[in-house]
Amino acid sequence: MTATIDQQVSLEEYIATEQREGQRYEYHYGKLRLVPGGTIPHSLVSSNISRFLGNALDAHEKDCIAFNADLKVEVEDGKRFIYPDASVVCGGLIASAYITGAVTNPQVVVEVLSKGSMNYDLTTKQRCYFSLPSVQEYLLISQTEPFVTLIARQGEPDLYRHSYAEGLNATIHIPSLGIDLALTDIYRKVTFPEGSEE
Repeated sequence: MTATIDQQVSLEEYIATEQREGQRYEYHYGKLRLVPGGTIPHSLVSSNISRFLGNALDAHEKDCIAFNADLKVEVEDGKRFIYPDASVVCGGLIASAYITGAVTNPQVVVEVLSKGSMNYDLTTKQRCYFSLPSVQEYLLISQTEPFVTLIARQGEPDLYRHSYAEGLNATIHIPSLGIDLALTDIYRKVTFPEGSEE
């Protein structure tokens, strides 16, 4: 039987469900949320951002590691586990004390937006990510047009700055990493719907 968000399960059952079903689930206070498979553009943008983040970090010799969508992020001391589409950890990994394959200290988290997950990414996930003191930036990437939003922490716990980049000639600056990402790299080989900028 496939677990859904409505079922109450233990952390051990959560781990067993992922292993048994070969699916990714997020865990929220004992309830599971299936992470659906992405579209081709979603998968391509996710792969691109992981690769080009890693390349930029290496080029700038940063003590950071870029991860793809397989890494979980632990929130609220084992009460929540969520999957960003990409993430960056700097200064050494702090692994979860509860499960393998999860960290507690991402510095940058990335979500590729889709119609089905956009509201969740902009509400629940945003609150989860910024509840972690380590998170400095949240990068939100459209998969249907070349448009990127960066939400950056501004010193005070609840003060954030929004930056936007639009069009394939644009770049987006990640302040805590000191790097710029070109939208041509983020959207490499992505075909946009008719009527979008190409």
